[in-house]
Amino acid sequence: MLHVIEALLAPVFLLGGISDPDAARESVRDTIEAYHPATDQDRLAVARFVAFSLAALGAVGQSMAPDLPVALAVRLRANAAACHRAAEQARRALARTQAAIPPQDAAQQTAAAQAQKPQPTDIDRAAWATAMAHVAREYATDLPNLPPQQKRAASMRANALGTAASSLLGGGDPAPFRPPI
Repeated sequence: MLHVIEALLAPVFLLGGISDPDAARESVRDTIEAYHPATDQDRLAVARFVAFSLAALGAVGQSMAPDLPVALAVRLRANAAACHRAAEQARRALARTQAAIPPQDAAQQTAAAQAQKPQPTDIDRAAWATAMAHVAREYATDLPNLPPQQKRAASMRANALGTAASSLLGGGDPAPFRPPI
């Protein structure tokens, strides 16, 4: 299974600046094994986590191009959020399978602790808040040129993004958006 995962993820690692295919496969192997997978199912969960995490980062990076149409930027950011959710699901699946195996020594206990859900750092929150504020500004900038129905929808989106960004900077999770009645 590891050879299949190496073959599928190596092209992604080649995009990251590694020019040698063998070095890319070795980087994939090292990345997968850093999570101490016990089974092929664990290796696959780690591969999904890595792949979706990298895809989310790539989509966010692409969405920051200055000349990108607002609709495409929003779509890329929505894709990034979906990839992030998929990565979290894979990480939780790995954590569940690793928690089901009783740790036998300190090294295994350390691996189980590393698989626990990482808390978002202030840098993570600031990055997401900045991206949301940027999209909210784009919506607000387009408001004067929109027909009334689209203006209302764009205004709601800008408001929701601004609220979420403020909440993230305040250290809390964004409140669920509830459209006005």
